[in-house]
Amino acid sequence: MAKQMLISYTMYNEEETVQIPISYELLKEGEQYTISCVIDQKTEYKIPVWLRPFKFEIKFTYHNHVCETLYSDYDNISNLDSSLFIDKVNKDIIACENQFKTGKKVMA
Repeated sequence: MAKQMLISYTMYNEEETVQIPISYELLKEGEQYTISCVIDQKTEYKIPVWLRPFKFEIKFTYHNHVCETLYSDYDNISNLDSSLFIDKVNKDIIACENQFKTGKKVMA
């Protein structure tokens, strides 16, 4: 079942902060986790024109209270802000999910 979250993102040039709603699912297969995300385009929030793609996946492993993001080329990323936004989504979801709350929040 998909969960919703509002991601607050400050652009890399620090000129603007935007609120971007997402829906996500967290799946575990063996030792690997996958976060499947969709940007909610039917919302009262203005979705920035620079944000692409609208669907993406983030893969990572979790061992000894450490999340390690696995390499992904994030197919079709159009700019630096989109790439940094995906990294922010990854960090915010991991921080929010109960199964990763141990008092030690470390990302590699």
